[in-house]
Amino acid sequence: MKRLCTSMLALLIAGILAIGLISCAQPTQPNPGDGADGYLVMEINPSIEFVLSGNVISEVRALNEDGRVLLVNENLVGLTVEAAAERVVALAEQLGYLNETNYTVRVTLATADENAESSLMAQIEAGASKGSSLAQVQPGDNTQDQTLSDQLQEQDPTLYADMSPAKIRLIQRIMQFDVSMTYEKGAAYSVRELAEMLDNYFEVYEDMYDDLEDRFEDLYDQLEDEYEEKIIAVYDSALALRYRLAKQLEQALDALEDRIEAAGERELSQEDLDRVLTLLGLSDTSAFGTDVRMIPSVIEDYMEKNGVPDRIEDQVEDILDRYESDIDEDDYILSAEDALAFIALGQDVVGWSLDRLDDAVDDLEDGIERQIRNAALTDEQRQQIAQLRDEMAQKWSDLRQGCAEEIQQFKQELLQIKEQLLANKG
Repeated sequence: MKRLCTSMLALLIAGILAIGLISCAQPTQPNPGDGADGYLVMEINPSIEFVLSGNVISEVRALNEDGRVLLVNENLVGLTVEAAAERVVALAEQLGYLNETNYTVRVTLATADENAESSLMAQIEAGASKGSSLAQVQPGDNTQDQTLSDQLQEQDPTLYADMSPAKIRLIQRIMQFDVSMTYEKGAAYSVRELAEMLDNYFEVYEDMYDDLEDRFEDLYDQLEDEYEEKIIAVYDSALALRYRLAKQLEQALDALEDRIEAAGERELSQEDLDRVLTLLGLSDTSAFGTDVRMIPSVIEDYMEKNGVPDRIEDQVEDILDRYESDIDEDDYILSAEDALAFIALGQDVVGWSLDRLDDAVDDLEDGIERQIRNAALTDEQRQQIAQLRDEMAQKWSDLRQGCAEEIQQFKQELLQIKEQLLANKG
């Protein structure tokens, strides 16, 4: 069903904000390997970093804004380093980053098995050449890293014996998450341990950022609704009431669809329920409430409210997929009880199909849009709408600032967790 937040916003306030929903971090995906044991950075501008499990990508993160652009709607987790290198280089060329004057692909690679590095580098080179004939792969250890490596090894040949420029880069990356990390502390860890540490940091940060992003998306949706109605009221106060009614009917329809889907969901078998509880770290079902059917929507609601890590959530979802609703919404007929939520539509919807109800709500929305398109605004009305747009832009700017401040607060709180992890590693 067409949603007012999309159609109305495009009609009424398109172009007023050159912003999108804030993206605090690139979402990570499940780790397909048995543990992190390597670190890879590909720099063209964009710059992308990977945590490796063997020759498979287990985590991905952008190192700059261009990297975030490149990773939009891309899922590189689970690919081999050759396939990932091919995709990154191909995208970089498509987006105009890699060209005849900017063709160098700098690669920084640190692995638990130094003997595997030459093989991995060969795979990266093969993938890059497949991605673009222009690409020229070069080791990314810069002079500064090499100089620091030499200085540390001269300072203490025993402690810093394996402090390569690549390992320095890995330690420096961890320093950005944890200010308590030092080269001296990092030297005590193997590359595998450092990669696992970075992998853990990614996961914790991503979970927090995902939660934060979800909250600000909700706030932005509320802001949209508030100002859409205010702007429509400038056109016509009666039209604003119809808009509010359409929103209420839309929400009621969404709730009905969710209820129908839940009614068709099967309860998990005891074996699968035990697996879900184990994944979620629960000993019984009390966390879900009393007298609750253990169906997918109940478990999904729990995971959403409790900030379950992405990789755990994905494993649980793999189990829940087998218990999807077996009710065909297209065949559902509204009962008298269902119809109570749609009295405001002004029609008796008992016996209607969901499709027919959906069409009726769409017709109401279409009527509102037609009135707006055909309205002749006065100069005063245009000025009022412009002021409302400015107000919305300012409020959204304030929300973004709030998001940035919360991220900083999270970082401070997370330092304590990181220090504990470092203490345990030591």
